[in-house]
Amino acid sequence: MPEGERDGRGSYRSAAPESLRRGSIFREIYRTGRRFRGSAIKVVYRRNALGVIRLGFSVSRKTGTAVDRNRFRRRIRSLARNRGTGLGADLIVSPAGETAEVPWDGMEKDFEKLLELLEGQ
Repeated sequence: MPEGERDGRGSYRSAAPESLRRGSIFREIYRTGRRFRGSAIKVVYRRNALGVIRLGFSVSRKTGTAVDRNRFRRRIRSLARNRGTGLGADLIVSPAGETAEVPWDGMEKDFEKLLELLEGQ
């Protein structure tokens, strides 16, 4: 849905970030990307010329239950949608510990630090 349009529920939503799905792209980002480690999240990132954030996740079953892993992904997508507008980057995001123990405010702070790093490049 284009940015600024109404969804089926009558509210406005920002466009969702694109997904990274192909293994070859994951390997390339791991090989050429830079690393950021915060208190709540770990990220391998690189800038892109597309002008949009593309998200990939590396969340193993060792980090928590399916509910916790999906909550982690939803929260990161929300942060990227609301705060990452106009920024071109490929991000592979992982929790820094178990997903059930990752606090929301810690994720927000870490994501803001990451955006500052990306804007400085």
